[in-house]
Amino acid sequence: DYEALQTTGPDVQVWQLEDYVDAWHPELVEHYHSVEQATVDGDMDITTLTAAEHAQARLQACTQNSYTAHYSASDIAEGLRSGTLVRGKIRLRAGGGARGVAQGIIERTDAPDIVIGGRAALNRACTGDVVVVKLLGAGDKVQAGAGVDDAGDGSGDEDAEETLAVEQIDAGDETPMGAAEQPVQGVVVGVAERKWRPYVATLQADEAGGMRHLAVPVDASVPKIRIHYPDVRAIADSYFVVAIDGWPADSQYPQGHFVRALGPIGTLDAEIDTILVERQIAVSQSALGFSAASLREMPDDSAERPWTPSAHDLQGRRDLRDTLVFSIDPKGSQDIDDAVSMRRTGQGFELGVHIADVTQFVRPGSATDEAARERGTTVYLADRRFNMIPEVLSERVCSLRGSCDRLAVSVIWNMDADYNVTGTWFGRT
Repeated sequence: DYEALQTTGPDVQVWQLEDYVDAWHPELVEHYHSVEQATVDGDMDITTLTAAEHAQARLQACTQNSYTAHYSASDIAEGLRSGTLVRGKIRLRAGGGARGVAQGIIERTDAPDIVIGGRAALNRACTGDVVVVKLLGAGDKVQAGAGVDDAGDGSGDEDAEETLAVEQIDAGDETPMGAAEQPVQGVVVGVAERKWRPYVATLQADEAGGMRHLAVPVDASVPKIRIHYPDVRAIADSYFVVAIDGWPADSQYPQGHFVRALGPIGTLDAEIDTILVERQIAVSQSALGFSAASLREMPDDSAERPWTPSAHDLQGRRDLRDTLVFSIDPKGSQDIDDAVSMRRTGQGFELGVHIADVTQFVRPGSATDEAARERGTTVYLADRRFNMIPEVLSERVCSLRGSCDRLAVSVIWNMDADYNVTGTWFGRT
């Protein structure tokens, strides 16, 4: 009590927190003001709320403005055992417009699919999550309060966006699995596994200032994410990456944080990075470069000293250099990793399929092997590609170019005059 302390006598010094920090910890003044600004427009406000007021505000929010609480672990276990609850992976899509009414689908092979309509019934589930669902009968309804923004358009001011009426889910009689032939309706009552990932987002158009903002993911099936960021001008009209930290029952939107900026909307590099992050290919273009350890494992190949196989490399290989081998890749292709051959024989024909032998240069457990495993494939975009293995292999040493000695793994079929296979050979060539 600031006023009461002023009357206690000369031996008691009374300080406002800001004055105390300024006098005794000047190195923390800037940090103090950052925290103050970050919390001044929310229920964490350190400048106006006492501990008791803060607790009361949180209690009121939890009891009056919330999604329906998820079931307990014991209730979920019992429901799964009895068949009144279903566990499955949910896939979300936005319906109608850029961010229309959300709908979730749980596809099943041994029973009708489950349809979950609206954000009230989705109950904080995100696409890819493994959820627990309560099946609804024909007459059951999911009633969303006024605060549930099923349209997802973010209309209204920030306080209105944060306000949710209590979800009332009156499921009535529970419906066992397999009771209906047509797709059944359901409501999410628990999330068994979260499958959140980094999301590319933009700033909601009407965000003008303050520290709390709505990030709008480019994937329209993902809900808007509430983040704190000190300088709204720095991320306006830009792509940036956000991560979800949690989704409290008393928040219309999941809570998250800013990760990094990708660049202005419409610029080529920012658009490419958006594709890479959204498709979970890489965190950025720069991350798709190869490490120094991987490059040290590569064979020497240059215009002055092009790579050629040594006598040791040729040991144990079948020599097909006198056979007509050709590629069916388009003209101008650089990474020609497969080719075919066909020739007549005394008994009919010999057909060969030949794949570049990358294993000659990439050893199990090597840095290049680990990088290739992580990438899984070469990614092709309209004007560039991101290789699974370093360019010296994919475009040169392991590219089956004409008039160049190359190592391959081959399968060769011997066929009679009617193209019936009479023999097969596998091996290195």
